[in-house]
Amino acid sequence: MLSRAAVAAAFPAFMAAVCVIRSVILFRRGRVFDKAAFNAMIRQRMRASPVEGLIVYPEGHRSTAPGPLPLKRGMLQYAWQMKVPVQVVMSAGKEAVVAEKEGATRFGRDVVVGYSLPLRPTGFSDFDAFMAAVQAAWDAEWDRVAGARVSDARPTPAHNSMARSYPLPIRAAQVVVTGTIIAIFLAIVAWSVRTAARLHAALGAAGTPLALALAAWCAASAGRALTAPAPVAAMQPIARKKE
Repeated sequence: MLSRAAVAAAFPAFMAAVCVIRSVILFRRGRVFDKAAFNAMIRQRMRASPVEGLIVYPEGHRSTAPGPLPLKRGMLQYAWQMKVPVQVVMSAGKEAVVAEKEGATRFGRDVVVGYSLPLRPTGFSDFDAFMAAVQAAWDAEWDRVAGARVSDARPTPAHNSMARSYPLPIRAAQVVVTGTIIAIFLAIVAWSVRTAARLHAALGAAGTPLALALAAWCAASAGRALTAPAPVAAMQPIARKKE
């Protein structure tokens, strides 16, 4: 996946792991001045990766608007120049799992995903025709997925993910990185327990009711995540003008 470098700062444990297995290409948003050099960097990273495809977010912005944003041209120009097929993968219902702006998480939710047919640059006379075809496929897939019902979708279990073979150096590095992440996590847990014990002792008689209140709050939060109704879907079919 192509991802902003800021994501690595926000999720260091996850990003460290996927960086080691070469499943992400990080870039600094707003610093792409030389498109040729940027495309060369993408090519180099892809050649060094065991992953066959590249996931990009062509709207270039996270949005909860009911309709789609216009697609950016940059990575589609890369696909055109490199003659790489493009496939639209659209999903609806993610906001029912994690709603960042609401600060809410819910368990046991379904996400509907739709896939367009691949669009091959070699089948178009110029980039503008290719860009228009991708935009049309994006809009069509948005309509199809936004109007779909979960009951009509075909379940896809997580264990059906494509298996991939990684070279030994990458696997060895992943063991080291994952072990380091686990060690850091356990150290943070141990520090947290000791800090909580010191705070409990410092509070004296008030420590026990405060600890019980905190435990009740955590239990209520988990219960809400399990039972809270899903928000109204942000995605809606596109309102098109009649010709």
